[in-house]
Amino acid sequence: MKSREIYILEDDALVRKTLSVILDRAGYQPICFADGGALIARAREKYPLCILLDLRLPGKSGMEILSELQGEDYLAPVILISGYGSIEIAVEALQNGAADFIQKPFKANEIIDRIDRIERTIAKARAYRTAARLAIDSNSFSAWQVLTRREGEILNELLSGETNKEIARRLGLSPRTVETHRLNIMKKANVKSIAQLMLNVLQPNLESKSSGKNSPAS
Repeated sequence: MKSREIYILEDDALVRKTLSVILDRAGYQPICFADGGALIARAREKYPLCILLDLRLPGKSGMEILSELQGEDYLAPVILISGYGSIEIAVEALQNGAADFIQKPFKANEIIDRIDRIERTIAKARAYRTAARLAIDSNSFSAWQVLTRREGEILNELLSGETNKEIARRLGLSPRTVETHRLNIMKKANVKSIAQLMLNVLQPNLESKSSGKNSPAS
């Protein structure tokens, strides 16, 4: 995911314009959509860096669109935005696979900080995968301890960005078997999306390696 594009689905024209200006000035490429169907159609063709998705929309709600995207193993993180936020709604959004939740009215630096955090995590993960095959230990990912050997193999493939079909081909399995293992992994990790799984697994691992480099040798 090297794209600097950020998809925006927001029914308020003023908010769309505001987000576009904020993101453009920060060096991103904002692309606005008028409805959920148009966004989903585009999202199926290309992964943006992330998606900013309003919670309350005419027709399908932001939560429904989020669920539809995650049902397709969507890799790009989704940030839900709402002017009717509450702790309960934020928790529900994260439980349904959102990478983050932002309440309106928001500040420009808040939007950029959240996206920058996601971008840094993705960039570090990509660099780490390029340098060497992922080797995640049980200290960096608590759910690792309850994964089977096969689930561990499939998790590594998922974190490398492989699709179910590619994983099946590489491991000599059927796509249906890979899908079953993937669902088991997500259930054990208590996540609703592959994007959320990547953030949960990679973030502590990368932070650990980063702090290790700065620590004095024992």
